[in-house]
Amino acid sequence: MKTSSKVFLLTILFWGLMGSVAQAGFNAGFVNGLWYSKTPFFAGEEIRIYTVIQNQSGFDITGTVKFFSNDSLLGQSDFSIVNGRLIEKWADWKTTYGKHNVSVEISNTKKIEIGKEPEVINLEARTSITETYEVDLDTDGDGLGNKDDLDDDDDGLTDKEEEKNGTNPLIFDKPVVVEKVTESQTSEKKLETNGNKDTEDNTFIENVVGKSKELANIAKEKTIETVGNTKDFLEKQKDKVDEELAQSKKEETLKGVPEIDENRNPYVASILGSIPELKEVYSFVLAILIYIFNSWWILLGSILVLLYFMWKIVRKGFRRRY
Repeated sequence: MKTSSKVFLLTILFWGLMGSVAQAGFNAGFVNGLWYSKTPFFAGEEIRIYTVIQNQSGFDITGTVKFFSNDSLLGQSDFSIVNGRLIEKWADWKTTYGKHNVSVEISNTKKIEIGKEPEVINLEARTSITETYEVDLDTDGDGLGNKDDLDDDDDGLTDKEEEKNGTNPLIFDKPVVVEKVTESQTSEKKLETNGNKDTEDNTFIENVVGKSKELANIAKEKTIETVGNTKDFLEKQKDKVDEELAQSKKEETLKGVPEIDENRNPYVASILGSIPELKEVYSFVLAILIYIFNSWWILLGSILVLLYFMWKIVRKGFRRRY
């Protein structure tokens, strides 16, 4: 073989090798598509979408990965991947009912080498993935989508039966239970009703009696307090009158003319000042009142007698008027 032919063949082999090396240098992209944190999943659930990026390019790479649902951005994140490694990326998705084109793509990729500025590159491997996922409803939460569930609301009636009955297959219908009531059950019901009524009546009577006792106790306490205060007042008045009588007798013995101390007993001084004998009568009346207030029975009897005479006076006046 001639020398020129050998040179030509070596040149072709060299450029072919360089081309294959360059092609291998951009071998980076997604691996095995997408997967989800749980399957199946239904509308309203929040799940996580995962993917894996590999780098077999021979150098380090940086870039951005974005997740979409029907062209609506779900999330994005930057990545940096060393040569010969794999990294996992994800985004969270609040699912909605219907058909979704779920996709992920790599963008803004750069080649990173020591001592050199980052170089923008276009990867030759798989840089985007799109999958179609139809999100169903799970009305009764039994883990089975409505399209596969024969009883979407789990009320015991199938969707077809509810359509015939005119009820909503997505709304739980409480079953109507018809009970046959026997004569003995009716009697028991009446007895139960009467018993409840008696209980209510007894409760009402107990409340009335309780309130009456409470009012009676209050009235009793007030009466005892009033009687005690009145008795104390009468005793003080009697002590003052007795003291004035003793003083009057002493002065009468010495001078023959009694004097009245208006400051010590102003209540009766104006009335008894000129008639000393009335003080003895007043003292006697006070003693009787004190005796009455010291005995509940006598006090009660006196009040009843007083009321009786007052009633007779009022009645007599009423008859005269009409």
